[in-house]
Amino acid sequence: MDKPVHLNVKHVDLLIGGFRILQNISFRAYKGDLLALIGPNGAGKTSLLNRISGLYRFDRGRILFEERDLSGLKPHEVAQMGITRTFQHAELFRHMNVLDNLLVGRQIKMGCGLLSNGLFWGKTMLEEITNRETVEEIIEFLELERYRKSDASGLPYGIQKIVGLGRALAMEPKILLLDEPSAGMNRQEKEDLARFILRIK
Repeated sequence: MDKPVHLNVKHVDLLIGGFRILQNISFRAYKGDLLALIGPNGAGKTSLLNRISGLYRFDRGRILFEERDLSGLKPHEVAQMGITRTFQHAELFRHMNVLDNLLVGRQIKMGCGLLSNGLFWGKTMLEEITNRETVEEIIEFLELERYRKSDASGLPYGIQKIVGLGRALAMEPKILLLDEPSAGMNRQEKEDLARFILRIK
């Protein structure tokens, strides 16, 4: 039996400021597979990830996720569907600790309103406990225990990238887009990252 197509990119073009960034890009990503986009700097890999995640609009083509067209969706709507990403640079909240940076990734799963969050009781308190438990599991999974209370600004760059991966995992993605995940890492950090990615799969 054939694997189901999870993500289907069909003939996508992208034009920004008069420059053609992407031209007639098509591929399929199947559920459970690892897929890599390989090319030199400036080839448009990040632009394609930006398009899939809703940061860019495209000029032509379609992107289907579980047969639903992503055209016109905003980034938070794409994330709510189950597509999350990391960035070339860690893009963390630098004066927040690791635990709180990962909790930001849980925001998409939180249902309580502004008033109940301000009072912090009942359902809000239970939701907070549940989300903190999930984040602690991710911290353990990514072996970040020693950094959990450290501010992101003081972390080695490779560890910041792992925290960025953790924040994306906190959203419980169906598809995880990694933009140059090992850039700036030393050999040990790259080996750890490869191990984490295989475990995530």
